[in-house]
Amino acid sequence: MLVAAMVLIGGATRLSESGLSIVHWKLVSGILPPLSDDAWQQEFDAYKATPQFRYVNPRFTLGDFRHIFWLEYLHRLVGRIVALVIWLPTLFLIGRRYFRRTSPEGEKPFIRRMLLASVLVALQGAVGWIMVASGLASEPRVDPAKLALHLSLAFAPVRPAAVDALGHGHVGQAPDRACAVSPSGCGC
Repeated sequence: MLVAAMVLIGGATRLSESGLSIVHWKLVSGILPPLSDDAWQQEFDAYKATPQFRYVNPRFTLGDFRHIFWLEYLHRLVGRIVALVIWLPTLFLIGRRYFRRTSPEGEKPFIRRMLLASVLVALQGAVGWIMVASGLASEPRVDPAKLALHLSLAFAPVRPAAVDALGHGHVGQAPDRACAVSPSGCGC
């Protein structure tokens, strides 16, 4: 659900041309939006130095800027939430030494998928910033190849998540129902 929301918000951000409104990548301090008039003015002044402001939106007021800022802010905030949803359980399991266990139920593939999803989410954020930075250089547009990579990476964590949601097995594999309906209650 979060990945789908992220893709939809990212699409809206792209279509509304809001993606170049936040010109700095503040991984931690960027969680909070501007909280004062001075902070808003500083963000707007930074935006005024971009090609997008100079060539596309030279008549923008602070109010106009706030409008496009909020969509990009929401996009980055949801990205941070997705990262936490993936990273926190992974870190918890690392702390519990869960990764060292092996069992017939196949915990190692689950762990590998969690680690893969964690790496993909981090890579997604980095590519997103590289993509935005490409639109802040000389022309008010992002590099199409970087945009395509950013979108492709958005879908990358879906497969590991789908495999886990469908029961740690192969996608499309039917569950073993014989045990579930057994009157002996075999505990499977």
